[in-house]
Amino acid sequence: MSIKFEDKGAKTTIVFIPGWGTDSSIFKKITGNWNSLYIDNEDPFEFSETLSQALSKHNIHSVILFGFSMGGFMALDYAASAPKSIKKVILTGVRQQYAEEEMKSISKMIKQNKKGFMAAFYKSCFNEIQAYKGFKSKCLPQYLSQFSKSELVFGLHYLADTAITQTQLKKLPKITFCHGKSDNVAPINEVR
Repeated sequence: MSIKFEDKGAKTTIVFIPGWGTDSSIFKKITGNWNSLYIDNEDPFEFSETLSQALSKHNIHSVILFGFSMGGFMALDYAASAPKSIKKVILTGVRQQYAEEEMKSISKMIKQNKKGFMAAFYKSCFNEIQAYKGFKSKCLPQYLSQFSKSELVFGLHYLADTAITQTQLKKLPKITFCHGKSDNVAPINEVR
């Protein structure tokens, strides 16, 4: 696990929570006048406790959560455990739920050929060739070696075991969904 806090002396702190098979480097081009807290390689089932400890360590009492893909589910888990500390939740690239059978099928493919499956998965995340070429040259080699089979399969168990509910969303003070209209992994019609 890795926790990185960038303190700019701002009043607002955004917690950036990466998705399955990614790390916080996907957020590095998002900049602004806020403090940033990045948490990588975290057990999704233990995320709320880890975030709570990190916020306490840095004396942070109120945050904006920015969750990408699986990180969106983790953000909602934390928001449910500490609703008074949430200013806003931003979810991007999420779906309401991942089917257990789909996650089992992906787990099987990862166990058989992790590198081949993940390379194809990352490519499917891009609709623009130029964006994929940039990712392929700058991030793909690291991502293919960074995540173990067991870490990836463990994340899939979490995704199969969680869902976004109306009850969760109604308890949030403010929520924003950001979604690509051509998202192949989490199609926008699965968020509504």
